[in-house]
Amino acid sequence: MADDIETAVAAACRALPGWPNLTAPTGYPDGLALCIVDSIWSMGVRYGAVENVLREYRTWLDPRQRSLADRRSATELVTDIETAGGPAAFADLVKNHGRTSTRNGVLKSEAVYEAAIALSRLGVTTTSRLREVFAEPEVEEAWRRVHGQRSGISWHYLRILAGIEDIKADRMICRFVATASGQSAVAPAAAYRAMHDAYDILRAENPALTLRAIDNAAWQSQRRR
Repeated sequence: MADDIETAVAAACRALPGWPNLTAPTGYPDGLALCIVDSIWSMGVRYGAVENVLREYRTWLDPRQRSLADRRSATELVTDIETAGGPAAFADLVKNHGRTSTRNGVLKSEAVYEAAIALSRLGVTTTSRLREVFAEPEVEEAWRRVHGQRSGISWHYLRILAGIEDIKADRMICRFVATASGQSAVAPAAAYRAMHDAYDILRAENPALTLRAIDNAAWQSQRRR
């Protein structure tokens, strides 16, 4: 059954717009602050809401620093949130009071603050440092301890945004895998494995193909739906 799923997903990838010249998302290769904000705020919402949050954050930054928004570190994000008056005030600032969960969830601004502090305490303040240590268990564990991030989906998305090859098995990717394999639903862990296995098949045909490119193309195909 597993072989059938990976074959079906590989076939669905070949049918994606732009195949075989799929492109990876730009992300924020030099800005860990934006990686953190985007990865946490995007969970469970339409991405347009995240774009609004990022725009408000950029606008709030001193005009002399706006060109540096894409280069801000985790520690600078902590400072920004504290300068704004704390997580609740930061939620006001970006005009979004979304929570990590509808039940017992905290403000996403609080989770962003926690995540930025957790990474900073480990010395992971920049994307270049994250790319060096992302495979170390303590880094992932620190992220998953943040409110609402236990599933690890935002962790995989953080890695993608920072330029690390990965797949994020969010609802869009789960739906892509479910549709490709003729199932009504697929759990995130199963979708993650299926996308990786399909990638192994496709990479043999197209060595230049990346995980991030497949993830982006599959996600965009579901977003258009």
